[in-house]
Amino acid sequence: METKLETVLKNTISTIELIDDTYLHSFALKDDFRGKRFSRYVGKVKSELYEFVKQATPNFELIYKYKGFQTTNIADYFYANLVIYTHSLDDTFPYVKQLLHLFNIPEVPSVILDPKNLELIEDTLSQGEVIYSMIESELENVCQDYIAYMDGKNKDVNEINYIKMTLPLSNTDCLKLLNESFFKMIVSLEHLIMINNDYSTDLGKEIIDACKQLQFMNEENEQLKEKLQTETELVEKLKNTIHENEEKHRKLLNKTTEELRRENYELLKELDQLKEKRTINEKIEKEVIQEKIKEDVQEKINVQQLRLLFIISDRCTFLNELQAAFPNAKITFKNYQLSIPKYECVVVFTSYVNHTTYYHVKDICKQTNTPLLHCANSNIEKVKELLDEKINE
Repeated sequence: METKLETVLKNTISTIELIDDTYLHSFALKDDFRGKRFSRYVGKVKSELYEFVKQATPNFELIYKYKGFQTTNIADYFYANLVIYTHSLDDTFPYVKQLLHLFNIPEVPSVILDPKNLELIEDTLSQGEVIYSMIESELENVCQDYIAYMDGKNKDVNEINYIKMTLPLSNTDCLKLLNESFFKMIVSLEHLIMINNDYSTDLGKEIIDACKQLQFMNEENEQLKEKLQTETELVEKLKNTIHENEEKHRKLLNKTTEELRRENYELLKELDQLKEKRTINEKIEKEVIQEKIKEDVQEKINVQQLRLLFIISDRCTFLNELQAAFPNAKITFKNYQLSIPKYECVVVFTSYVNHTTYYHVKDICKQTNTPLLHCANSNIEKVKELLDEKINE
């Protein structure tokens, strides 16, 4: 039979194995766990740790706010203790370790570098930006590990309530987190010191130059990526704009086409009506024109029957033809003064009279108010056309 001690040990081992299994598969150890809520959690932990060390450290103000140390937060506190710890390796400062009373020094890994290399250690610690970045990183790692530990220990802790369930910290938890953080920071500091030592050689300087060049290339690459991303977004935006404009134009075209179809239909309809009206108007106009032509034909003066007075030289060869064409006309060259008022129209053949005769005739016509026509043709048909056009205009 199992003894009571064996039973207790078995139950304890089972509990530990269960806690370990839950811890290893905790939500806090997932890659995507860290975020804004976790950052707020780390901030709260740092504040509680800082309040704890101020209360638990005698003469805190004198030690950590004296000359070189201007401690205002937990990161400053850890930095100060890293300086104190590295100086405690030198036997010249036998009482320095007493300042580290909150830390379990035997469990803190010792720096493997020779304490004589204090100058190299101090050079590493002087790189404040690197050291503070390491401190912040290790604090986050410890906080994440603590949440996973509490998840394994308490089944009620989950991703939603872990802040409420694990805070505020007890004094024991504060000591636990302080020591775990300091342990990790000492290890990381040792790595930084060795890296700094390696970089102090010629090869290290070449590596630093290569790293700087690589960093510059990476930064340039990131800028190019950002530019490419911006241009890609711009292209996508332009594509969307083009698509939207094409859609608008398509709708507008469809709308305009439909309106034009309706308008065209109305215009065709109106055109048919106009054609019908035009046909009617043309018919009416044709009838009117035909009627007018009849009237004009009836009203047209037959110039050959008019009493005309032709003033022309008696030496012309076409006088007989002219007389035959206009039987009621009189042909004369002289003694026309008294005859002009007796005739309906006087026709002067300008090619066959002199200027004196022409102007004399013109004056008499003006005085007697008798129409006067000029004719330069000797062709009888042309004379008929001219007189018909002038008299019937």
